[in-house]
Amino acid sequence: GCMKYLGIEIGGTKLQLAIGSGDGCLDHLWRTTIDPVQGAVGIRQQIQRGFSELLALAKVRMADLGGIGIGFG
Repeated sequence: GCMKYLGIEIGGTKLQLAIGSGDGCLDHLWRTTIDPVQGAVGIRQQIQRGFSELLALAKVRMADLGGIGIGFG
């Protein structure tokens, strides 16, 4: 399939994961709020869950990902 890219944005109140083709347009977006009480462990768990859900939603295989970018607010 066509090469896709995963973006992860970790903010103070929200977490977003997106898949796109690298041209600035997003194909699919997964978003949730962060529970600060859970700390880093909770955020990692949310990323794992969101990643699985996003791949299924986008019908993208891990092998189709050409790269991953992570941003912190």
